[in-house]
Amino acid sequence: MAIKTLRAELAARGDLEERFRNEAITASRLRDDRIPQIYDIDRLAEGTQYIVMEYLEGEDLEVRLRAGPVELGYAARVMFEVLDVLGRVHQLGIVHRDIKPSNIFLARSTLLGEVPKLLDFGIAHLARDGAVGAGMLGTPMYMAPEQLSVGRALGPATDVFAAALVLYEMLAGPHRPRTAEGTDAYHHALRTGQTARPLNALVPVPIGFSEALERGLRIEPGERFRRAEDFAVAIEPYAMDRAAFHELRRSATVG
Repeated sequence: MAIKTLRAELAARGDLEERFRNEAITASRLRDDRIPQIYDIDRLAEGTQYIVMEYLEGEDLEVRLRAGPVELGYAARVMFEVLDVLGRVHQLGIVHRDIKPSNIFLARSTLLGEVPKLLDFGIAHLARDGAVGAGMLGTPMYMAPEQLSVGRALGPATDVFAAALVLYEMLAGPHRPRTAEGTDAYHHALRTGQTARPLNALVPVPIGFSEALERGLRIEPGERFRRAEDFAVAIEPYAMDRAAFHELRRSATVG
């Protein structure tokens, strides 16, 4: 097991303490191998909050991608698993709001091989009844357009956008779907409706796969896949077999 706490200098900030607790409560509502299991949440006598959670071995996707782009079948399998568990999250009325490579952990074991796990529900919020986002909460370079404005409704399509962006990055390396250097330029591209560059203009991928990515990256939420499950279904034909995926990484772990 692992014990997670907030550093003392951060614990005094009420917003961070709330996010910390929110992460534990959100994750504990799900029982899925692709989300780290939460065993306990409590406070020490002097007030420090802590979470007792599953200990993970492996590396996050951000670290993996430092070696360069990955193969299509592998990328599609990783993202299929993320989207599949996101579908379960969304069914609870929760939007993650911070899908990015560092929040996708590639956990390894000698028994199961590699299992992608979705991390960090600290800024997740309920999306039922037209709930709106607080605006600008998330990681700036992975935000969907609707996250840039206070008061705009967020929903499953918000997470679909970020997942499509991560999948694009897994295959295109440093090239992003919207040509903009820096956060301000990227947000300007979103606000002005810049069309995403098709992945198959950069990487030799099937047209159907490229079109699925393009749909996930559309500016208007209503034009994207409305459900994570729909995006998962669209990319599944290009994903390597789940058994082969686990065996691939299991063999690497054993070796």
